[in-house]
Amino acid sequence: MVGHNSGFLSIWSVNHHHKDIHFIKKIDLRNPKPVNPFDSHAMYGMCILKEIGPDARILCGSDDGYISVVNIHSGDILSQTIFNSEAQRGINSVSVSGNKLLVANCSVGIYDKNLWYFDINLETNEIFYQDSMNLLVDNNRIQSFNFDVEWGEYSGGPCWFAGTEEGILWMGRANAKLDLVGYEALSESSIGAALAFINKPGRLAAAIHNIDQFSTGSP
Repeated sequence: MVGHNSGFLSIWSVNHHHKDIHFIKKIDLRNPKPVNPFDSHAMYGMCILKEIGPDARILCGSDDGYISVVNIHSGDILSQTIFNSEAQRGINSVSVSGNKLLVANCSVGIYDKNLWYFDINLETNEIFYQDSMNLLVDNNRIQSFNFDVEWGEYSGGPCWFAGTEEGILWMGRANAKLDLVGYEALSESSIGAALAFINKPGRLAAAIHNIDQFSTGSP
C-alpha cells in the first residue's frame, strides 16, 4: 500500500517469485475540509495496524488532518477521524503499538500541541483521544514541527521518541497520559530528524544530514 501526495492510497500485489508488482485499486482518503490552509492532502504517515489475516489493516495520517483505517485486502475504509478539530496544520507521522497511537504534527501558537496520543478500538476501528503535549524548547516560537514519532523501548519499558524542528530528540512514556522523560540536541540543529527504532537490543537512529545512533538499554 502506497500513500500519495494527492491524498489517495494505492494497493498493489507483490509476486516475490517473479519479482513483479501489479496495481489493484486506488482509494480516495481526502478530507473535504482540510485542517491546513494550503488544501494539502499529502499522505505523510502510514503504519501497519494489523499485519495478517482477513482483517489486516493499515493506518494512515494525512496532511489534511484525517486518520484513516483501511482494510488491506478489500481497500474498504473502516474509519476516518480528524485528529484535532482545532488544528491549523496536518499530520506528519503516525506510530502504532498494539492499540496505542501517536500522531506527530506542527503546532501553531502557544496553546497548540505537536504530539497526540490516542487509543484505538480494534473491534470498531474507532479512535479515542487520550492526551497531547507541545514538544518545544523555545516558547517564543510561533510554530513547531514534530517531524517524526516512533514507539520504542528502553531499560524501563515501552517509550516513545520524537524529532522536532529545533533539532531536538525527545523521549517519553505513554500510559494513561503522556509523560516526558527528557530531551537532547542532535548533532545538527534547526531541523527535525527522521527516526527508526529496532529492538533486541534497543537501537534508535535519528537522521538529519548525519545519522545519530543510540543504544536505548532495552534487551
